[in-house]
Amino acid sequence: MPTCSIHAFPDRVDIQVPKQHRIFRKSIPAKTMTFTWQEVASVSAFKRDTYIVDLICVIFELNRQTTIELNEEMPGWSHLVEMIPQYLPGALAQDEWFTKVAFPAFKSCWTKIYPPPSESLDSSTVIAQ
Repeated sequence: MPTCSIHAFPDRVDIQVPKQHRIFRKSIPAKTMTFTWQEVASVSAFKRDTYIVDLICVIFELNRQTTIELNEEMPGWSHLVEMIPQYLPGALAQDEWFTKVAFPAFKSCWTKIYPPPSESLDSSTVIAQ
């Protein structure tokens, strides 16, 4: 089965989705999904249990409306995770989040990469009026 590929640039990220031929249903055409770094509201890393091995993933929340999930099996993954802290100020670098996500095995281990935990509001934060 063809896999998506990731192309990270200074102004945007392109995800190329290859055409998928199907026998009993309409084929899915190839397309490119694009988002700019400015659209990124948050990024989290986590892991999926795929029975034999774990799969490291990141999920981008765009404009607080849409999410895009990418994983380490996609071509371009390494370049993308290197660029996240370069183009999202304050984002954690891979060496700051990878171990938290990778261990223990077979647990999802959700970790906020951007905005940094100190900059994001959680339910215990009280905003003075």
